[in-house]
Amino acid sequence: MNGENLDQPVPETEKPTTDSLTPSQGKREDTREDSIINAVRFRQAAKAQELRKKARTRFYEEEEKEREQRLRLLFSSGAADELKNELIEMRRTFEIDKKMNRLSNATGQIAENFFTLAESFLSAKIVIEKLQKQLERYNTPDKRKNLSPDEQIEVRNTVTTLRNSLVNYRSIESGILAQFDSFCRGRFKDITEESSLHHSAKNYLQYIDAQQRGILETKIFRKLKGLPFDKRILGLKSFIERLIRLSPTIVREEVQRLIDLALDFFDSQHIDEAMDELKKALQYDASNAEIFSLLAKCHTQKQDTPRRLAHLRKAVECAPSQVEYLHDLAEALEETGNIGSAIETYKRILALRPHDASLVSHLARLTFEQGAWSDAIPLLDRIVKENPNSIKTIRRLGIALVQTKQYDKGISLLKDAIRREDEDGRVHLYLGIALRALEHYSDAMKAFQTASSFLPEDTESQYWLARSHYDRGEYESAESLCNALFSRDQNHTETAVLLAQIYRDTSRPHEAIPILKSVLDRGSHRRDVWFELGQAHLKGGENEEAYQVFKQLSTNYPSDEEIRHNFGLACMQTGRFQEATQYLAPAS
Repeated sequence: MNGENLDQPVPETEKPTTDSLTPSQGKREDTREDSIINAVRFRQAAKAQELRKKARTRFYEEEEKEREQRLRLLFSSGAADELKNELIEMRRTFEIDKKMNRLSNATGQIAENFFTLAESFLSAKIVIEKLQKQLERYNTPDKRKNLSPDEQIEVRNTVTTLRNSLVNYRSIESGILAQFDSFCRGRFKDITEESSLHHSAKNYLQYIDAQQRGILETKIFRKLKGLPFDKRILGLKSFIERLIRLSPTIVREEVQRLIDLALDFFDSQHIDEAMDELKKALQYDASNAEIFSLLAKCHTQKQDTPRRLAHLRKAVECAPSQVEYLHDLAEALEETGNIGSAIETYKRILALRPHDASLVSHLARLTFEQGAWSDAIPLLDRIVKENPNSIKTIRRLGIALVQTKQYDKGISLLKDAIRREDEDGRVHLYLGIALRALEHYSDAMKAFQTASSFLPEDTESQYWLARSHYDRGEYESAESLCNALFSRDQNHTETAVLLAQIYRDTSRPHEAIPILKSVLDRGSHRRDVWFELGQAHLKGGENEEAYQVFKQLSTNYPSDEEIRHNFGLACMQTGRFQEATQYLAPAS
């Protein structure tokens, strides 16, 4: 087909003007037009569904699957004669495809490369089978034992040739399987794409003036029929491009065609081809959330997480109230460790679906594990009210309340969980923390001891038990627990600080200094670590070192009275009396 034949203008649909209609006639015409449009859309959807079904049936029916599986098996372990017969059958099918102009030049070239490589592979297989047959007569130990010198040389030469042939054979094997995959993918793409274009071109003609439609359809498709595949595809695309300019409806239908084609490719694991069609669809509709969602799924298959997230965010941007896209984004964020963003996205879903119990439960767990207590508490409270027998939820709510210093409410819930025979040691741990905060030291000690018995290897339980001993002035027991903890986990800063406090209170400040410095060397900038280091220097008579520590602390925390007081003492001890008076006075 010449370019000028396809570039002829396509007549637009002729419609009666509203000036020539009475009100009642206009209403009847509007109703009739709506009915026609709905009927066309229904037929088009049915045909599109039928097209997808035929494509899948044609290329993925059991017979085709068996052929591909059989060929792979023959490549890996089949006999040469069987492989030869299969390749002959494949070549016959390929020649028919070429004669019928079903394949693009690119796919045809891939096929030729495949058959060339297959011939080399087959030749290598024949040689290997021949060599293996030659060695069969020497299989028994008796025959190998009684070999003549000439026979020994012959066997060695045959084995060497076989080994070299196998190396060549294996190098061809991976390449031929890759070529075979490329050929199958190309063939599927070519035939599916042409079917889709042909089907859509006919459908879009329905929006053209009826008088011109038949003439144009006959003329266009007759000229396309005799063209080679690549020119035929180019002609169909060019024709559809011109039809698209006529009506927004055709644009919408073309976008849907590209999406449907992408879905076919995606379902058959042709991910790159699916992405190509989706990118084409974006050129017509850059705010289509479904396109971005499908692109995200393609990037999921390709394990490209950044692009997956980017397209999911675009889908949500285009359809901010579409729960499906929000949920996909939330799940992706959660999977990639972006828990904070995932929580915010789940909260948006909950605003749209406030009665979704499974979402409430998932979001409650996520916020609890993330330590987002202000978000977790109302969710957990809601679950407890709806399911008052859920021990796990009662425990979580009690812990969350303790974390937000709502100690009385937390204690009540944690004791309720214990009465229900909750055997999770964290119940007793957080009960102890709450009781200690309310200065019920004896009851807190009992809770920490119970928690420690449930969780003997848990750092937090052992730490709070040591802290409880320290509160009671039981320094030896507290130090013993801290030493055991610190030897097991030197990154637990609270243990280091407590151990430093024990050394300070038992007149051994010099032993605290290396422990605190080791914590600081690991990058800690916590106020309590620096403060205890300053205290240790001050108590140990290292006044200049104490001065430098408290000077830095006073810069970072200028209104902290405890730091100002100790800095003033360090100034006094180092003879800086004028500076001392400034810091020993209350902060203004």
